[in-house]
Amino acid sequence: MIHAQVAEAVRLVQRQIRWKPGSARRHLGKRKRRGHLALDATLAEYEQIIHSAVTGQASIVYLYAHDDVFYVAVAGSIQGQTWLIMFDLDGVLESAYIVDRPDLYLGKSVFDRVGSLEEILS
Repeated sequence: MIHAQVAEAVRLVQRQIRWKPGSARRHLGKRKRRGHLALDATLAEYEQIIHSAVTGQASIVYLYAHDDVFYVAVAGSIQGQTWLIMFDLDGVLESAYIVDRPDLYLGKSVFDRVGSLEEILS
């Protein structure tokens, strides 16, 4: 059951990037401040990175649990960096950011590897 929900959430994000109301600009600013994006990066450029990660067949899909709520986390390589895209099961973005040490970060017990994007969507 959860596998089907994860696949559908991924498809929703692939079709359209939707943020919680008012959060897109806040997340863009945070990524700029943390050096994940250039200071002149636009929301469209940020969303292109997100789209690339959630459509890359080699990207890896995880299930992330926080306070009994499940989120989908997709880790994809974009320009030599691992970006983690997190969204709820309705396909609404929570965050998208660079993970500096993906093996350690994604090895935490809160992340459950589901499979590659190709496997999830087949």
